[in-house]
Amino acid sequence: MKTYLFILLLILVISGCSNVVYLDDSEEKRWFESAAPISEKLINTLLENKYEEHIQLWSENVDQSDKASFSQGSKNLKSQLGNLNGLIQYDVAQEGDYVTVGYKADFDNEKDVLIQVVFHKDNPNKVEGLEIG
Repeated sequence: MKTYLFILLLILVISGCSNVVYLDDSEEKRWFESAAPISEKLINTLLENKYEEHIQLWSENVDQSDKASFSQGSKNLKSQLGNLNGLIQYDVAQEGDYVTVGYKADFDNEKDVLIQVVFHKDNPNKVEGLEIG
């Protein structure tokens, strides 16, 4: 059961877009380089229950959970996964205006956990969606 998926962890559903495009090597590298520090901070602030830092990483277009819900979700996720030990770049795909950067993550309690972080193609500095699992 994936109880650690809660309202803050969005699966972005992009309607009207039917074609996923895998980017060429240079574009993929650019996305990995820009997304990696944001993705790592996103996961660590979630695991460390740092609400204020965490919400600053998200696009203003994304509704945020309240602090109490965030805290409970953070505790649940931390107890299930443990600390983040590393992210391994997996793939980058574009669907419409959104780019999904995929990782395999190693945590204290679980290995090879798939993580997908979604960005708008024109704003690689703010997160639009997150899926863990």
